[in-house]
Parts: sequence; structure tokens; C-alpha cells
Amino acid sequence: MSIQLVQITVKRDGSKIGPEISREIIGELPDDPHYWDPLCDFLIKRMVRDGIIPDPQQRVSGE
Repeated sequence: MSIQLVQITVKRDGSKIGPEISREIIGELPDDPHYWDPLCDFLIKRMVRDGIIPDPQQRVSGE
């Protein structure tokens, strides 16, 4: 599966985000499993930070 690069534009109405959101595909990256490594690393760090999952780097008590 290739990865699409998408440009998202949102119009504002004063201090509110307006209902107009446009999405445009500006490119496509070739299929490469290594693109997922940084994304997975980012998601794991964010889930640990938010307390959704325990930190995999720390030992679990009882081991």
C-alpha cells in the first residue's frame, strides 16, 4: 500500500474554523514498509504519554 501526501486547507471565519475543509493529494510515496517505523514509534510514545498503554521500556512488576 502506498502512502499519499495530502495537503489539507481549512478556512477560518474570525476566530472560528469554518466549515470549508479541502483535501488535495499532492504526491504519493512508493510502497516501503520502513515508512511505518517512525509512525509506529510516534504513536507508541504518544499512547504511553497519554497513559493509554504502559511504557514498554519499563519492567512490569512481578517479572
